[in-house]
Formats: sequence, structure tokens, C-alpha cells
Amino acid sequence: METSLSYRHPFEGPLWRRVFLLGVQHFPRPVQVATMPFWAALFFGPLPRVWRTCGRNLDRLDGPLPPGAREVRTYRLMVNYAQAITDAYRCHVGGAVPVTAVYHGRERLAAARARGRGVIIVTGHLGAWQLGPYLLAREGVGPLTVAMAQEPNPALQRFMESFPRPFRIVYSNGSTFGTLALRTTLTAGGVVAMQLDRPLGEAHVTLPFAGGAARFATGPAALARTTGAALVPAFLTMGPGAEVHVHVEAPIIVRRTRDRAADLAASTQAAVACYEQHARAAPLQWFNFYDFWEAP
Repeated sequence: METSLSYRHPFEGPLWRRVFLLGVQHFPRPVQVATMPFWAALFFGPLPRVWRTCGRNLDRLDGPLPPGAREVRTYRLMVNYAQAITDAYRCHVGGAVPVTAVYHGRERLAAARARGRGVIIVTGHLGAWQLGPYLLAREGVGPLTVAMAQEPNPALQRFMESFPRPFRIVYSNGSTFGTLALRTTLTAGGVVAMQLDRPLGEAHVTLPFAGGAARFATGPAALARTTGAALVPAFLTMGPGAEVHVHVEAPIIVRRTRDRAADLAASTQAAVACYEQHARAAPLQWFNFYDFWEAP
């Protein structure tokens, strides 16, 4: 894997993360939910560029709206994002998973694991994506490794590394040791969780998405092709109350023909098609704060 830094908005930093922690640790979830519209307005109101970008993204994903309704839709997205981050931090600080998981296609993950060659779960920045590893750990799935991008802010990176986690984290930092760690997990019949979107600095392929062309990482497919692990798209969307719906799609077995690039593109496209389906079904939970279709 090559070095990869994730996209961030201006409020991403240790100071504001500590502010989040105060609310997470001192307010019960019903209070958090009730006050989330206030926090979303407080943090995202001063970011007109982010606001406009999210509005344009939603126009393409969910269809255009007239002025006024467009801004209301974007605001609802911001409220959902604030709640998703708050729930994730509850887990980061060692608390119990604050939601009830409702599974759809759970047997597909069981079938993929039964192959005995490991499973690579691929997802995107949709809904409660950060809760996925915690839900797997709660069910005793292991060994479990999460591959993620390093934070652009070194201070924020150190802050995030201070949290206890019930799973192993491998950062895509350009070292071959990261790839070896992922292969070790799969060889042991474990689960590796990876992201499809935001492939900065990583091998990628440009594929259709919501009427445009966007870049998606081919790292998950490449790892599956090398190890024989099943590629399983899975997406978590927030439901009413404290529910999270876990959608597990059919496993994808990456082909091993003489055309490696075509093998990776075909399997990545199959996963991206699942991603688009769930993003369109829950557009106000699709959290990307940059022009998703513009090459960075």
C-alpha cells in the first residue's frame, strides 16, 4: 500500500475531537440526539464551502432541489454526520456500542467465512461505517484487522492512536509490513475491513458512480486476488431511534486471469455498484465533504 491521507474538513483536529468527547462522556444518547441539530449548525454553519460542496454532491446523488429545500437537505446530512461521529466516539473511549444492530444478509458473511480463506469487508463513508468493526468484535469475530488512512494532522493521529480498540489497526503508510499484517489476518481465517472510496495515493480505478466517474481503491480487490479471500461489501445505515441496519451483500470472488487489471476493475466495480445502491437509498448519510467526482 502507498501512503494515503484521508479527506478532512477544517474542524478535524484534536481540540474539536476533545469537545466531542465531553459530550459523549457526559450526556446520555437521548440528550445527544435531541441536541444534535444545534451541534451540527455550530460546527458546519461557519463552513460555507463544505456546505456548498455537500449540496452539489447531493444534487447528483439524490437529484436537484430548489433553493431553500437544497440547504435544508444539506443540513439534515450534517446532523446525521454529527450523530454518526458521536456514536463512534462512544466506542472509541471504551464504551458499549450505543446502537442495536439489525442485520440484512448476515448469512452471507457466515458463508464467506466458512470458506476458511478469510474475508475482506469493503465499505464506504456511509452511515455508521465506523461502528462496523466494533459490532464484529462484539460478536467475537476474529482475528479482526481494520486498514485505514493516516490522519493528515500528526497531532490528531497521535490522539486517535491513544484510544483502546478491540481490533488491530493497520495504517496504509507505504510499508510492506502493513500488507503482511493484513495477509496474516486472512491466512488465519480472520476478517479485514477496508474502504472503497477516497483512494488518495493508492492504486485505483475510475468507475461510474451516480451518473459520473469517480476513483475507487483497488487495494481490497488486489488483496483478495492474492490471498483467495472473499470480498464482501457491507454498509451500515442509521435507522430510527438507536437502530443501525447492517446490509451484507453477496461475496465477490476475484478472478485470477492473465489480465490482473481487468480482474481488479471488474470486482471493484461489482462492489461499487453495491455502494451506489445503498448511498442512493440513504443519501443523507453519505458523508463526503469534497467533490467526489473531481480527481484530487
